[in-house]
Amino acid sequence: MNRQQRRRQKKQQKSSAGADAKNLSADALLARAGDLYGQGRGLEALDLCRKAVALEPENFGAQSNLGNVLAGLGQTQGAEAAYGRALGLNPTSVPVLSNLALLKAETGDPEAASALYRRVLEIDPTEAETYHDLSLLKKFKPGAPGDAADIAAMEKLRASPSLPPEGAMFLDFALAKALDDAGDYDRAFGHMAAANRAKRKTLKYDPAADEAITERIIDVFDAAFVAGQAGVGSADGRPVFIIGMPRSGTTLVEQILASHSGVRAKGEVNYFRDAVFGFTSADQGKKAGVKEMSASGQDFPEGVRDIGDDGFKRLGEGYMRLLGGNAPKALRITDKVPRNFFFAGLIALALPNARIIHCRRNPVDTCLSCYQIHFPEGQEFSYGLGELGRYYRLYARLMDHWRSVLGARIFDIDYEDLVADPEPMMRRLLEFTGLDWEDGCLDFHKSARQVRTASSHQVRRPVYKSAIERWRNYQARLSPLLEALGPLADIGIKKK
Repeated sequence: MNRQQRRRQKKQQKSSAGADAKNLSADALLARAGDLYGQGRGLEALDLCRKAVALEPENFGAQSNLGNVLAGLGQTQGAEAAYGRALGLNPTSVPVLSNLALLKAETGDPEAASALYRRVLEIDPTEAETYHDLSLLKKFKPGAPGDAADIAAMEKLRASPSLPPEGAMFLDFALAKALDDAGDYDRAFGHMAAANRAKRKTLKYDPAADEAITERIIDVFDAAFVAGQAGVGSADGRPVFIIGMPRSGTTLVEQILASHSGVRAKGEVNYFRDAVFGFTSADQGKKAGVKEMSASGQDFPEGVRDIGDDGFKRLGEGYMRLLGGNAPKALRITDKVPRNFFFAGLIALALPNARIIHCRRNPVDTCLSCYQIHFPEGQEFSYGLGELGRYYRLYARLMDHWRSVLGARIFDIDYEDLVADPEPMMRRLLEFTGLDWEDGCLDFHKSARQVRTASSHQVRRPVYKSAIERWRNYQARLSPLLEALGPLADIGIKKK
């Protein structure tokens, strides 16, 4: 149940799904909790972790896994306390120190996070992933002694013949970031390309499959179908969906909204996807999905054609059970999953009063920003420049279609406009979501809320313009991306 779900993830014992928790040992409870957490059943996993801790308070695994589940559920104070108890039992645990550092970074305490990562490197100087995580917390300056020492240490470890491939990948991403900060763009791109090649080798991604489903979605959700189903879903008006490409400003927009007293931000939760493919059927008491609701037995998107008015309403209500269970007083609840742009039409039918905010950014800047970072999970399209361009084109095609059939249901916000003149754009954003203005939205960067995205460090800073047209530093290296983007590349190239 490691929250980072990367190299440090520990193997869990498997236990029967029907096991009686009353008769299980602490270790068996933890194994069952691991199963539940992996299925997205976090509250049930939390209950079992607490039972394990009650049985054996001195059980290191019980305390550390309790911290992981609490952190995953956004209960940050409880998570920090559990990690502290775990470290009291094993002060040199690299996974717990790393997860506590990650928690500190996610809640806006980079100094504490950096100190914890430094402690990890004292214990194990070969922790390549720790160098990567540490690099995200600082701005490397040319000639600064400490920064030069960090780069030298990473380069030395990167040259080690015993370094595993995954460690080399993390160091390449870290060195690319450090050298980009320092303005050494040629060397930065060399490490960037190596890191992406290594990551791409570990993935099975077929861009043609995403392109095919895009065409199927457009075919199903034509103007006549969308108009014919309007208003049949759940009437709940609290959800605010924030969609777009990764690295397009979605985290910034959510952070601004989250700074409003009437908003509860849920971050990147896959609740709508889960509702589509496996929500609980109220009448049958079992897992169901579009296929089960469809008279023809088809999956998404074709199955949407015949799920009926009641099906749209049940879908919306099933989603709201997942989203709003612990936010009953919130005026608005944000759901920031960029990839939900695939579901925008279905969202509009299942939740006709929900707001949909679409974040846009210069296509070349967006794709380069994706290419520069390692995503802890998902975003398989982002590790090849050509594939990035193809994915951006299908995303742009689908968003053009949604605008044509949904019209004013979608609010487009451009990253460049937001950072150029923040307050007017923030006011328009709040107006669209039906909220009164609050000055606290201007101080979004001061919020201590947990942010679990690749942009968590950037939203701790006031609005800045330095990310605009950063792609020009690498223009000579981006031919595969520019060619794949085709005419969309001109949006960035012609703006000077």
